[in-house]
Amino acid sequence: MSGDRSVGAALAALLALGLLGGAFTLSWFDYEFNSGRKVAPEGPYSDNVTGIEARTLSFYASGSEGDAAPVDDEAARLGAQVLLWGLRISAGLLILAVLAEVPGVSRVLRRPVALALYGVVLVGLAGVLLATWVLLPAAMGEHGIGAPFTSRLEEPGYTWTSLGWGWAAGALAWAAAFGAALWKFQAGDVDPRQVEAHRAE
Repeated sequence: MSGDRSVGAALAALLALGLLGGAFTLSWFDYEFNSGRKVAPEGPYSDNVTGIEARTLSFYASGSEGDAAPVDDEAARLGAQVLLWGLRISAGLLILAVLAEVPGVSRVLRRPVALALYGVVLVGLAGVLLATWVLLPAAMGEHGIGAPFTSRLEEPGYTWTSLGWGWAAGALAWAAAFGAALWKFQAGDVDPRQVEAHRAE
């Protein structure tokens, strides 16, 4: 593209948008608890043993899903709001950044403006990734969860947590937006005066 426009920036920004779409529909943090089979010590084993307790909870950008309740409602509410609005605002700014590569629109959304948009997206997405890393596990803290990744077998059962595919898609979207910013940074016509100055050295 001529002027301040960049094909690489446009493609990378579109990739980031697609990844954010996936991040919006996929889970960001998953919790699972299972008490296992409950049998008397040294008692007979049966496939029909009852009393198994199982609970799950998954956090999405649009809310949570499962039969386990967050212990810290404030952390869950704040994490959900950061996730929802962080993704929405980042997607909106990326759309503007893509429009900056369209002829005509690029006269208004010049290269410095587009770079500023990418800067806000990168800071915002990094904040979302960090906040969900901290807040969503904290929402299940009294269940013995102290970190995003947990795998523990003890009384009263097996506890497992993990960051979901949505978090991974968000991280990849950050990387794609960073690539778009680099493409945009190097875009633009070369000032012939600078070329002559380097040649004269």
